[in-house]
Amino acid sequence: MSISNPETNYIRVPLAEGLSSTLRVMRELEQRALAEPIFVNWILKNFKQTCGVCQLKKIWEYVRKNFNYIDDEYDEVLISPAIIISQRFGDCDDFALFIHTCLTALNIPSKYILLGAEKNKPTHIAV
Repeated sequence: MSISNPETNYIRVPLAEGLSSTLRVMRELEQRALAEPIFVNWILKNFKQTCGVCQLKKIWEYVRKNFNYIDDEYDEVLISPAIIISQRFGDCDDFALFIHTCLTALNIPSKYILLGAEKNKPTHIAV
């Protein structure tokens, strides 16, 4: 990932395009991040342990301690998991993308889940 290239690290998804576009872009950013050996090695160095539950806990604690939650202003702006570690802020989809990417690199199966107060109207995404 080129940190100097905003086009590969930040992708704006207009709200009008909907959730399927957001999820498609999240998958694309995950694949780009996983293609970066430096980032994958960072994940393995920081989170790989023999205890699967320990890995999950370590990732969650890292996100809670190191990232600040900041809402997107209007449209969805997705941040690459490879640079959020230096940026240190994002919203729920950025955190979910980071966590899902780490779990994928560690060969731990995971899925995105959509949450919302009203049926069929998700407002948040988690892993």
